[in-house]
Amino acid sequence: MFYFVLKDRRWAYKLSIVYAVFMAMQGVGHGVATVVTERYFNGFARGYTGAGLLIVGVFMVYLLQKEMPD
Repeated sequence: MFYFVLKDRRWAYKLSIVYAVFMAMQGVGHGVATVVTERYFNGFARGYTGAGLLIVGVFMVYLLQKEMPD
């Protein structure tokens, strides 16, 4: 996808946004799993992975929408 985003293909931007939204939703899922079970992956990941996925996903959506060609 990155190659086609660099080539300014509008469809690549849209597909990348879908991926970024999915990644952000996974971040929320990691956070919820951490709160509900009080352990996630035997205590290794905790909520750190969820926070990272959520932040990066939202930031990616913002940047992709901002830079999407007309």
